[in-house]
Amino acid sequence: MRKLSVEPTPLPPPTYHSFRRVHSIDINSFRADLQSSDLITNPPQLLDSLLPSYNSTLSSFLDKHAPIITKLSRRKSKSNPWFTATLLAFRSSVRHTENILKRTHSACDWSSFKSLRNRYHSLIVTAKKQYYSKLVTSSSDNPRHLANCQQALASQIFITITILYLRQVAR
Repeated sequence: MRKLSVEPTPLPPPTYHSFRRVHSIDINSFRADLQSSDLITNPPQLLDSLLPSYNSTLSSFLDKHAPIITKLSRRKSKSNPWFTATLLAFRSSVRHTENILKRTHSACDWSSFKSLRNRYHSLIVTAKKQYYSKLVTSSSDNPRHLANCQQALASQIFITITILYLRQVAR
């Protein structure tokens, strides 16, 4: 009996993310602390000592007013096995272009975004086709595995068609 050559992808390990809530700083309190600091009341006379004083003062105020928050992030679902690093990089460029479009609202940026978005979609379709054709090819020697593979693909296609139909009805 031959096993399928494509193994399910495991969940990625949890990661820690650190950030500061800079937008929630009380500006008046921050300004008052800054005005009473040694950097303002008794500034260093030499340039060599000014920069470290500036950095330490602002770092300590940032730690006081917007402390670093570290959170554990876990992925709840498995990633798609057909989703490659190339697609991830391309998606990043599409999102970057979309953010530029949101800021500028220009026709040139719209055209650029639309072109990248359509190319990204076609890359996804191609990656899915390649992945699933390899899956079917690897199970072609064993009729049972081939039948299971076809059944899984048919159910995914049915689910996709149902979702697309429900989206269209909801409009």
